[in-house]
Amino acid sequence: MNPRTESSLVTVPKQCYINGGWRDSTGGKLFEVADPSTGAPVVSVADTSTPDWSDALDAAATSFPDWRESSLQERSRFLRALFNRVTEKSDELARVMSIESGKPLGESMAEINYGASFLEWYSELLISQRGEVSDNPTGDYQMQVTRQPVGPCLLITPWNFPLAMLTRKLGAALAAGCTAVIKPAALTPLTCAWLVNQIHELGLPPGVVNYLPTTDARGLSSEIMADPRLRKISFTGSTSVGSVLLKQAAENVQASSMELGGNAPFVIARDADVDKAVTGVMIAKFRNAGQACVAANRVLVPIDMRDEFVEKLVEKVNALKVDAWDIDGADMGPLVDASQVRTVESVVTGALNEGGQVRAGGRRMDRDGYFFEPTVIVDAPIGGETWSREIFGPVAAVYSYRPEDDVAALANQTEYGLVSYLYGRDQKQLAAVADAMESGMVAINRPIISEARAPFGGVKASGLGREGGTVGLEDYQVVKYVALQY
Repeated sequence: MNPRTESSLVTVPKQCYINGGWRDSTGGKLFEVADPSTGAPVVSVADTSTPDWSDALDAAATSFPDWRESSLQERSRFLRALFNRVTEKSDELARVMSIESGKPLGESMAEINYGASFLEWYSELLISQRGEVSDNPTGDYQMQVTRQPVGPCLLITPWNFPLAMLTRKLGAALAAGCTAVIKPAALTPLTCAWLVNQIHELGLPPGVVNYLPTTDARGLSSEIMADPRLRKISFTGSTSVGSVLLKQAAENVQASSMELGGNAPFVIARDADVDKAVTGVMIAKFRNAGQACVAANRVLVPIDMRDEFVEKLVEKVNALKVDAWDIDGADMGPLVDASQVRTVESVVTGALNEGGQVRAGGRRMDRDGYFFEPTVIVDAPIGGETWSREIFGPVAAVYSYRPEDDVAALANQTEYGLVSYLYGRDQKQLAAVADAMESGMVAINRPIISEARAPFGGVKASGLGREGGTVGLEDYQVVKYVALQY
């Protein structure tokens, strides 16, 4: 292990966690986790397989009856204790997260604050949730509506936000009274292992939470979802994989939450403050090196503002400091692995092939690790290859629109519908455009949309269900109606 990372990872378990205990994977198989800032492996973790998956689901199913009967107060206090533990040890967790994801420490700290907020939110929400009681219209019996936990859940999390995408699933599941089997991304399992270890130390009953790192994501999901004891699947990742999981869920009619791809438009109105819009794009596009489903991919700017906007954007992009996670002042870190570098290179090549021009960046950086220059592309055609794909990297593509264009219709020219960004001054116009946007979320004059107390999710190919807000808890519950005769 590299001395640069060894001290930060020594307390992170490298095994899987099943039925309240850490153990080696069956056969002792391991896989390596690398530091994206160097490309070098930093640690090996358990690579679970069929016997481990079966044991984990057995544990989740066996512990479910007792956990569902636990009091709201018990669940609330546990989530609050976990929130406190995460915030108290945020510096320790930030280093773990940055080592495996490559993001600068400041970004890791921001994610920890965001991720912890879901634990706090659900600890408060679950004790305030209410059912419904009313008389029927004729007054001869009572109608009672209650919510109950859906059952054992499979939670599949992505590599780009390894804590926040976990806590907004797990927090809701535990609050609802569900048990969970967690499958983290193979690129970033350490953050999940760290959190599960805190859960273990805080004394959650055995079997309620189980953690299965693996390089065989397809095999794990297929096997566990084939078991009718599993009652819910929650997945964050690509639309193509989400579609496969939905087909698998149909076999046993399992409840499904899918937070899938995005291709967010960033619409700048004619009356917008150009400097504020540029600042917004810098955050909405280049946070986490553009590796986010909510990243702004298609920047739509009025044609008469284009030159000023691009000049100011290029200036700010060229000023970004791109460096390793442990370097002071780093604004942006590396991409997560070599495959992601190749994907972003293909984006730039594709844009050039269809007539686009690179105004900043555009190349892999000549150094160890998976660093790519923050990039600005102009003149790629609306409706072309670059326009249509989810970029998932530090490439801002700028498009011009004319006064007579229906900008909402342009923004909606995509199979995705996760989030849209709008910048301008005319509140009536902004409201009209926001209403016409085919997306589950709209951010007006701000570059960050996510909030634990608000529902997160999209429409069209961007997914099903919501995470966060009150509906985030309801997604882990089933509604029961009781008719009580007087």
